[in-house]
Formats: sequence, structure tokens, C-alpha cells
Amino acid sequence: MILRSVSWALLLAPFTLACSADDTDVPGNPQGTGGFGDGECPSNGRGTLVVEVLGLPAEVEPDIGISGPDAPGSGEPGTFEDLIAGTYTVLAARVGDFDPIVRTVYEPSITSATACVQDDSEVTVTIEYAPIPTSNKLWMASGADAELVAFSSFDLSETAALDATVAIDGPGGKEVAFDQNGNLWALGPTATDPMLVRFDAAELGESAELVPTFAVNVPEIPCLPAIRSMAFDADGNLWLSACGEQVLRIAAADLTSGQVTADVVFSGFVDNQGIAFDADGNLWVADEGFMTRYDASRLDESDSGPSDRNLAVSDAFETDVLAADKLAFDQAGNLWAADFGSNYIFMVGAPTLEGSGVEDVVADVSIAVDPDALLYGLTFDESNGLWITLDSERFGKLTAAQLGESSGPGAPTAPEVIIQSSSIGNAGGLAFFPAPAGLPLYHALP
Repeated sequence: MILRSVSWALLLAPFTLACSADDTDVPGNPQGTGGFGDGECPSNGRGTLVVEVLGLPAEVEPDIGISGPDAPGSGEPGTFEDLIAGTYTVLAARVGDFDPIVRTVYEPSITSATACVQDDSEVTVTIEYAPIPTSNKLWMASGADAELVAFSSFDLSETAALDATVAIDGPGGKEVAFDQNGNLWALGPTATDPMLVRFDAAELGESAELVPTFAVNVPEIPCLPAIRSMAFDADGNLWLSACGEQVLRIAAADLTSGQVTADVVFSGFVDNQGIAFDADGNLWVADEGFMTRYDASRLDESDSGPSDRNLAVSDAFETDVLAADKLAFDQAGNLWAADFGSNYIFMVGAPTLEGSGVEDVVADVSIAVDPDALLYGLTFDESNGLWITLDSERFGKLTAAQLGESSGPGAPTAPEVIIQSSSIGNAGGLAFFPAPAGLPLYHALP
């Protein structure tokens, strides 16, 4: 097993298997070998370490690492006999299965991270995996009484009429996003609600009425409607596209309940809407319909200067100028946008996004959708299909094949999959956890 590059400390809740000279019942000291001092593990002799894994489907492999004086070269679970006595550390990382829409993420817990292998004895470390409840679902702001809803990936493969798999009655709406732990962030749906809320992943496994864990207000946003879009950067800072012609950063360390002051504010926009980060950490903002880029090198300090890149985009037939509202990157690094006013979905290819300055460009692909659609949300799945909001009680998927062919308003493209549900009114933001592989999103698996 090749170990992924992860922050193990974030993935575990370990305690130590201590060795004790006087306690014959302590795990890791089954025979009560004494005389080796307070908390010290003896290094004489040879023993056995057993690493067992529970809770994973047969087709999903664990991701574990074993270190110690005679650590096995493999990170596979099993029984390791005749090891040099001493302290061994076992760590585990999250893993995901395969799913063409959105994977299930399995979180490990460990009975102990540190085991004392002693002479002629056996010690067992158990790793138990469990699904993160927010994974393997499409989440959205519903515009209904239950403000946040989710639909299981299993139900999204073909056109159907469905009830939501999970419906959460809580003060969240308009836009949704995930952090790395699968916690769901949403915007307050009304002026009397907090501007920003967080619901813990552990509470979102079934329908419920919930109070958010965090309720956040940002004093630099005095106007309404307060927040238009949000996105996490690679370091877990949360960026907000807000009224007042500003985009603000809330530092990851400050994401707690209460009045939270932004540590970076970008200003000077005309009509800022959707935001997204590319693979290089550059911030893209839909401003007055333009696709604008602010380079990663300038994002740590407040700024009111012009963007580093500004693209005015015409449709693929060069008949109309399009206006970007919502933004999303695909697996190839192309930037997609929804034009809410003209009901177009369009794409500007990664090579065109490079460079600097102001430029008029032609969309590589522009797709007209149902003129009655309300394009409040768009997000990519594992198969590079694009999920979009449609009209009342409907959302749908444009497949990767459909995204390769332009269309005009005279013959709009109908999504290959359309879901109708009375669980939603007019859906808002859409999001998957985990992020699809290859997308530059904070909530991707390592």
C-alpha cells in the first residue's frame, strides 16, 4: 500500500496502548512483563503485532502506515510475527470507493495509534472505518421548508421523480460548500438569519431539524442581500463574494461562531457574483458578467486594484456576448459559467485562461438550456458531468458528451438526466462531498 501525503493528525482520534510494570490487564501488556520503568516499552525479544481493519466494503482498500523498530515494508493489515520488540505506530487515512457520480468517503478511527510489542506476546490494533454521512450524495439549498436537502448517488443515474434522501430543516440556504471534514456550510436564507452557518457532517446522516454548530456574521458586510457566493481556498480559508462590491476572506482559524472579521478584503468590483479557485490558487470572480482573475500571489493582502485577467466572452457562434454569474472548473482546468439571464452554460478553455490583461474571447463551448431554467447552481461530478438547477422542483445533469457540443436558444440542450422532486422549490447552490477527483477544491480527498 502506497501511503498518501496527508495530515494524519487530522484523521485520527488515537490513544496510547501503554505498557505498565504493575498492570497485567493493560492492552499491549497481555503477560504483564514488568521491570521496564514508567511508560517505557521494552526493546528486548520479539513479538507479534496484529493490525485489523473493520467497516470497509471488500472492494475498498484501507490506507494505513506502520512504523517502528522493525516495521513491515507494507501498509497492509495483517499479522506481523517475529518483530523486534518496541513501540510501533499505526496510522490510517480516509479512503473512498468508486462511484461515477460521487464517492463514499470512509473515515478511520483507531483503538490505539501506539502499540507496545513485547517478547513472546501479541498486541492488536483495530482500525474501524465508517462512512462520512455527507458523502455519496448531491447536496443543495432547496428553496423549500427543509432548507438543505441531499439526494443519494444511487438515485441519480437516470431521470426520475424522487423525494430527498436527507432533508434538513435549519437556517441554511442559497449557497452550499464543504470543508475537508465533510461539514456543510450554507448561507443564511433570510436577513434575520446568520450570514453563514455550518452543520456538522455527523448530524447529516438522516432528516432532522437542526441548529447549526457555527453561526457567523461578518461586520464588513453591512448591506443586503449579504453574500452571493462562497468558496474555500486550498488552505481552508473561506472567501465570500458579498454585496458592497467586495470579496472577503475569513481565515481558517477564525471560522467559529459569532462576529468574525475578514482578514483580507478585495474591493472595486462592479457586480461581483460567483467565485472559484483554479489549480494554481488563483481566484476567479464573475464581475459584471466578465470572468476576472486575481493571482494567488496577491491574495494575502487587501487590494482594490484591477484584476490580472479580464475576459469578455461571446458564445461559440459569435452572435451574443455572454455574462458569467456562477463559476466552476472541470477536471481539465477549463472554466465553466452559467449565464442566468440568457440561460447559457459556457466554457473557456484552460489555455485561454492564461496570460494577463483584458481580452475579448469566444467560448469553446456554449450550451443553451431550457429558457424557463433558473441557473442558480452548477457543480461537476466524478464523470465530468455538470449538474445544474432547472425550474421549480427540477435539477439535472449535462453529461460529458453533451458538454462537448454547443447549442443555441432555437434548439436548447435538454439534460440527459432530470430529477423532479417535491422536496425542493427552486434549488440554489449545488455541491458534492468529496470533490470529484482532479478538481481544485478544498474538500477533495488527499
